[in-house]
Amino acid sequence: MELGIVAGKSFVTMHWRRGDQLQLRCNETTTFKHIIFNDTSLNCHSVQEFINVTQALLYRENISASVIVSTNEESYEQHMQLHEAGYRTISSLKFKSINLALNTLDLFMLDLVAMMESKWLFEWGSSGVHDFMNDYLGRNKIPDKVTYLDNNLHT
Repeated sequence: MELGIVAGKSFVTMHWRRGDQLQLRCNETTTFKHIIFNDTSLNCHSVQEFINVTQALLYRENISASVIVSTNEESYEQHMQLHEAGYRTISSLKFKSINLALNTLDLFMLDLVAMMESKWLFEWGSSGVHDFMNDYLGRNKIPDKVTYLDNNLHT
């Protein structure tokens, strides 16, 4: 699996938070450390709905570029669905047959770099990563970065 990024070409990064998001924040109101969550964002939907919504969004915004999905999704099958739709994931590097010896922190840092270097950044729901990216973008005053944040984007 390769990332499909070409030097000098613009690309899209979509932050699709999974893992603890599915267990703690999705589908029903959950209380965790006195915080109430009821996340209905795209993070809580199936991989097929993610693909459908994001392809429609790319079409609507007239964006034709390589897409990297920054995700902590663990399912090999879901990574394969993303790849079949033409998307790439940094974390899919761990599925390669060669031993890259990438741990979770390595993959997370590569995801952050992808988010920082992409021309377009799409984010859904609530995440400390969004706060980090807003701070990064604000401090570095990146004029041509286009960001989209929708807390409840779904069809």
